[in-house]
Amino acid sequence: MKLAKFGFRGTINWYPGHMHKAMKEMKQRLGSVDIVVEVRDARAPRSSAPAFFYEEDVYRGKRKVVVLNKADLAGMRAGERSDLRTMYSMDPSVEAVLACTASSSRSVSDIIDRILTLLRPKRLANGRVRAVRRSQILVAGLPNVGKSTVINSVRRLKLRQSAKNAAAVGARPGVTRRVSDAIKICDAPPVFMVDSPGVMLPRVDDAEVGLKLMLLDCIKESRVEMETTVDFLLFILNRREDHRYVAALNLLEPTSNIHVLLRHVAAQRFDGSTRARTQAAAYFLDLYRKGLVGRFGLDDFEYPLVENVPSSVADTLDDSTRRDDSTDSPE
Repeated sequence: MKLAKFGFRGTINWYPGHMHKAMKEMKQRLGSVDIVVEVRDARAPRSSAPAFFYEEDVYRGKRKVVVLNKADLAGMRAGERSDLRTMYSMDPSVEAVLACTASSSRSVSDIIDRILTLLRPKRLANGRVRAVRRSQILVAGLPNVGKSTVINSVRRLKLRQSAKNAAAVGARPGVTRRVSDAIKICDAPPVFMVDSPGVMLPRVDDAEVGLKLMLLDCIKESRVEMETTVDFLLFILNRREDHRYVAALNLLEPTSNIHVLLRHVAAQRFDGSTRARTQAAAYFLDLYRKGLVGRFGLDDFEYPLVENVPSSVADTLDDSTRRDDSTDSPE
C-alpha cells in the first residue's frame, strides 16, 4: 500500500561555517584514526545517516562501527534490530551495527567490547603478537545524535571517571563546534576517542528527510516554522493510527487539523494568545522527543534480500537479538 505524503515543498538548509571547517579538520585527522564510530538516531537510521560524509569520501575506507543511539525512543525490538542489517549490505567497511541507549551501561558496554575486539593485536606470520599501541577512534555523525554523550558514557564506564563530562553536551544541535583533542576512554590497551561537530548536508533536497531531522532536533529549529514541524508530527501519528497524543494533550478525539490542536493546547495549558500557539507547538514537540506520544521509528523500511550482508554485521545483530530474547519476560 502506498503511504500518503505530507504536503511540504520547501528546502531545508543548515550548514554554518563551523561545519565546513569541521569537515576539513576531520579529513586531516583521519590519518591517525583506526576506526570511525558513526552515531545515528535509531528513530531514523537512514535519514540520520551522514550522507555527505560518503559523498565527500571523508572516511576514506576506514573501518566503521555504526551506533544507533536513542534506541529506547525508537521502541526498537529484537526483530526490528535484526532487520537493520539490510541497511549495510552494500558497505563492506561496516564492522558492526549496535543499537544503543547512551545512558544504559549495557548498551555502552557493547560498544566498548566491539571496539576492543576490532583493535585486538593481530598475530604476525612468525607467531608473535604485534605490540599494543595507542589507538584512536573518530566519533562522527549529524548534529545532536548523541556523539558526545556516547563518548562520556564510554569513558565513565571504562575508566570509572567522575560524573564530569569530557566532551561538551547540550540539548540543542551545534554544541560541539570543533574537532576535539583526544579523550582517553581506556588504559589497557590505550584507546582514545575524538569528538567532532555534527555536520549536515549543505542542502537537504528530500523535504520529508529534512522534517524528520527537524523532529529529531538535528537541525536548528529556526530553519522551519515550528508549526510546520508539529504538523508533520501529527501527520505521522495519524498515518500510523497512533492516537496516544489524544490523551496526552487532553483532546476529545483525534484530529488532522494542526490549528485545532494548537488552539486547544494553547487555551488549556497556556494563556490562549498568539504566542501561546508557539508554546503549544513546542510542548507537543517536546512530548514526542521524550517518547510520551509514542516510541517508534520514522523511516519506512523496504527490506531487500540479505545474502550480501557482511558476516560481522549479521553476527553482531544476531548476538544482540539472542541476548534481548533471552531477557524478555513473557506477558
